[in-house]
Amino acid sequence: MRLVLTNDPTCHRRLNAFAYVVTLVWCRYDGAFSRGRWSAVTFEAVIWYIAAVGFERMLVVPLGDPSVPTY
Repeated sequence: MRLVLTNDPTCHRRLNAFAYVVTLVWCRYDGAFSRGRWSAVTFEAVIWYIAAVGFERMLVVPLGDPSVPTY
């Protein structure tokens, strides 16, 4: 999955892990379905993360990929 657009694979993995942790914490405290249960929090965070990746890919189509230089 490609959430954060970078060319460096190490930075790419780190930023995606950070984005998932932020999603996990958000779902823990303000999740719509989880209500504080860690199994449900993890599942809800995965769903939100996949939705964010899909939204990012949808935006790349009309706006272009910012990691590709334009000359």
